[in-house]
Amino acid sequence: MKGYLTNPISMMAGTSFPSVDESLFVHDADRYLEGIFDQIDDQCERKEIECEYSNGILSIASSKGSLVLNRQIPAREMWLSSPISGPSHWEYKDMSTWKHTLSPELLSDRMASELSKVYGLSVKF
Repeated sequence: MKGYLTNPISMMAGTSFPSVDESLFVHDADRYLEGIFDQIDDQCERKEIECEYSNGILSIASSKGSLVLNRQIPAREMWLSSPISGPSHWEYKDMSTWKHTLSPELLSDRMASELSKVYGLSVKF
């Protein structure tokens, strides 16, 4: 059934969002994460940066710090922990669109910028 459901996490902020089928969310989140990993895996090997992707968690680590991006199924969000910007949450809009929960910024813009600044990695969305 399509419609609007109240998300407990969104209730804390006083908002609600359209319900998203869990299997669709997991599929789209995994494709997004896999797309990033596929672009950076070879670059990481050449630069001796540890990059891993497994079970909805993308991890990147070097002497410059660790970045983790993972899907949060109950909240239908991506959660990012970055050595530059710290923790942040990103709302699911569609497979390629994840919007910051507190601003109009897009996850693709943040990831492209921070992967380049911290690790010298290039990624296109």
